[in-house]
Amino acid sequence: MKNAPVLLISLVMLFFFCSKKSSPTEPDSEGLEGTKKWKFKTEDHIKSSPAIGSDGTIYIGSEDYNLYAINPDGIKKWEFLTENEIWSSPVIGSDGTIYIGSHDNHLYAVYDSSHSANAIWTMFQHDPQHTGCISYEPPKQALIVLRSEPDPIPYTHDDNGYHYWDFDYYVKETAGVGATLVEWKYSRYKNNNELINSGTYNIQDFIDWFTECNQTNGYINPNGTICCKPFWYGSPDKDGFYSIESMKFIDDNHNECWATVRFNFLAVP
Repeated sequence: MKNAPVLLISLVMLFFFCSKKSSPTEPDSEGLEGTKKWKFKTEDHIKSSPAIGSDGTIYIGSEDYNLYAINPDGIKKWEFLTENEIWSSPVIGSDGTIYIGSHDNHLYAVYDSSHSANAIWTMFQHDPQHTGCISYEPPKQALIVLRSEPDPIPYTHDDNGYHYWDFDYYVKETAGVGATLVEWKYSRYKNNNELINSGTYNIQDFIDWFTECNQTNGYINPNGTICCKPFWYGSPDKDGFYSIESMKFIDDNHNECWATVRFNFLAVP
């Protein structure tokens, strides 16, 4: 039993050396840990992931507005400038076209011509990036202006006590789009804002009235003006009142347009 302590110490030392050799914190003696091959610097942050072409070219977007093509050895092949930051990751089509989105609201289709990049979509507006964006301007909408020149002026009364106001009723289109009247509403108020009455005019009355002014079918030409002289209105209220009138038009581009005017009927002297 005199040799027992020696044997025990040997076993402990063997266990210690075996445990130390198998420790995962030690680098592999075969040199298999990650080793930097190269790094490529852009002028701002990179938030996208790279795409790799069939020839090994690496494509990556940057917040410096550029799409980069990088050779497998880390050397820049070319860069393609957009008009804002690139956060999205490039996608490569089956024909080798690189597609990338930018914060400039454009999707770019770019092909790699070995040493430089060109967009394959034609220049719609001859912009430098040859983008595939189509400029779109929505159709114009008619703008109808109603007015009275001057405010309605009382000019006569009849034997039944009705007073009449005379004024010129102008309907003008100012945006260069023709329009047709489809509805005409009114609301009349006393000067203390108490409602007197409200309703809808007969469109045919409008057509008849303005036909006398060489206008037909309630249609206003682009930038045209309808003027009916004289326009008059009768009421037993000699203290004066005001009328809110609204017209609804459908213009040549099928837009619905409303125009509103206030007519102040002056008190009868």
